Amino acid sequence: MGAQELFLLEDSEPAVNATTRYDLIAAMCAQRKAELEKIEYVSHVVQSDAYSEALTHFNSAAAQQSRKGHGSFGTLSKGLFDVEPARRALDAVYWGKTLALTDIMDCMPAKRRTEWKEQIYAGDCPEFVEENVRATIQALMADRDKFFAERVDGVFQGLSSDHVTNIPSGFRVRMILAYIFDDHGISHRNAGVICDLRAVVARIMKRGEPVHTLTEKALSEARNHAPGEWHELDGGAIRFKCFMIGTVHIQVDEEIAYELNSVLAALYPNAIPSEFRERPKRRVKRPRMFCLEQKRLPFGVLNLIANMEPKPSCGNWSCELNNYLGADKITVTEARRLLESIGGVRLYNTSDYYNFDYDPTQVLRAIMDCGSIPEHKSHQYYPTPESIGKEAAQKLDPQDGEDFLEPNAGQGNLAQFLPKMTTLAVEISALHCKILEQKGYTVVHADFLAWAKTTPKRFSKILMNPPYSQGRAQMHVEAAATLLKSKGRLVAVLPESMRGKDFLPGFDHEWSQLYENEFDGTGVSTVILTANRRT
Repeated sequence: MGAQELFLLEDSEPAVNATTRYDLIAAMCAQRKAELEKIEYVSHVVQSDAYSEALTHFNSAAAQQSRKGHGSFGTLSKGLFDVEPARRALDAVYWGKTLALTDIMDCMPAKRRTEWKEQIYAGDCPEFVEENVRATIQALMADRDKFFAERVDGVFQGLSSDHVTNIPSGFRVRMILAYIFDDHGISHRNAGVICDLRAVVARIMKRGEPVHTLTEKALSEARNHAPGEWHELDGGAIRFKCFMIGTVHIQVDEEIAYELNSVLAALYPNAIPSEFRERPKRRVKRPRMFCLEQKRLPFGVLNLIANMEPKPSCGNWSCELNNYLGADKITVTEARRLLESIGGVRLYNTSDYYNFDYDPTQVLRAIMDCGSIPEHKSHQYYPTPESIGKEAAQKLDPQDGEDFLEPNAGQGNLAQFLPKMTTLAVEISALHCKILEQKGYTVVHADFLAWAKTTPKRFSKILMNPPYSQGRAQMHVEAAATLLKSKGRLVAVLPESMRGKDFLPGFDHEWSQLYENEFDGTGVSTVILTANRRT
């Protein structure tokens, strides 16, 4: 439910009926009032002279229980039942509930968010009555446009002054933040600066609002499992590495640094030098992990999957897609497609429980950090149907003692028919590599055509379904053929247009029947080539 739906119609607006004028704020205030009346009643009863003697008996009983070793029981004084402290505690609960119904806390700069949380924790909030609640929520909603500039300024102010990488003149592409971790783990207050940086970059890229827990999880995972190594967020928009001493190094590209400095220049027009306000003349592109196109995911989808916790179940792994954020239908549908694209099987097509034949924990973690998945057309990723995979594997005729290769392995739709212990999978997508590793395969993360030119490895048999577009099918089969041992065999699922072509010198070619419309999402017809090296 959107934040605007929390409001009653203003008194100046015409009333349609009682239901129209009733909203969540009114409901929350009514619930709070009912609970406050109970608090006042209990306070009146306990603190009245008529019940003071009864209270002494409770204290005596508590003392007896403590002497008998049944635990430590405190003294029940009349002061414990004062209305005002209980009222403040009650109001803190309701402020927390009300703010949770909006996205305001997630949009706030880290400093404001921390102040609100501390107020709620300390019970130091305004009285939770409709006039205060409405005025506060309306003011916060009106400040949303200011939050962006506040966040940028907060990130800049949060940069470590002890490191010469950071300068007082503006943002550089490299920056360092200190005290992000302490002896107890991540410091939520200090890590909020990095959460704000990610949110600001997301807004610059027009990608929505990430929940701060998404970033905190990425930081904790990096420090706990790979300290001192570079990690990417959101397809390389942000790079970071964590150190055990508690510092985090951040890198953004020049265009992002320029956008951040533009905001600072608007806030401090006389303090930011002109060189920090000039757009880069040439955007420097650094090497990316993925050389093919990636489909960037909205943060709404990433936020939905952030709290999925896969658990072992009957030999598989299962997890629930819980729409606790109240995401719209389009976002939920895209999240479901995402889970299915990495091998999740939705139970009964009615629930949001998904089964996996591998542990998807690390795969989900990689998606949340990278913020993208392989774009299937540019990657030419069309999973091999099981019927064609079985037929191709039968033609390959795997035997004990042989070693196998699957180039362009995808998620292992063909490799599943080969012995895991003696099969090498080569895959260009880092995400697909993680899936293959979780399934138990030995994996090389590489562009197969480049890898084939340099590897000294040779294989008894090769099973493959190469990319088809722009003549890539023949290029990949020819490259694979060079990796076969003497009298080796190659079986490939190929487009119909290649049928009958004997394009591998020194090989006997055998072509299968035609398979029509077997691949989902395409109208392509395919054939299976069995090629045996003569010598």
